Amino acid sequence: MEGFMEEMLEWWIGNEELTEKLENFVGKHCSKFPDPNPDGSTPEQTAELMGLYTEYKDMVENAIEAYLKSKGVDAGAFYEHCKSADDSAILQWVLAATEYEAFWRTMVEEKNSS
Repeated sequence: MEGFMEEMLEWWIGNEELTEKLENFVGKHCSKFPDPNPDGSTPEQTAELMGLYTEYKDMVENAIEAYLKSKGVDAGAFYEHCKSADDSAILQWVLAATEYEAFWRTMVEEKNSS
């Protein structure tokens, strides 16, 4: 699966349509996300923000699953590999898309960089 992970990372980086779609989503919605609390913790999130996270996560998961299907790779086996793998350089972007806090930090960073 290691060679496949590198191939998939190249696909992800080179996928201009997906990159544009995700960048547009982040740009459109990032201003809605609150900055961290003074202690650095994640502020309480609203139902609207959780809905945006679900929408973003679905976009990422659908793209990944379509790619896996096109390569004949079982999605369940892929996600299990991601959970147990020790190759964070390649897997970090996959796992971050499934964690709300990583999504929130991305949104806040984009908001504050504008």
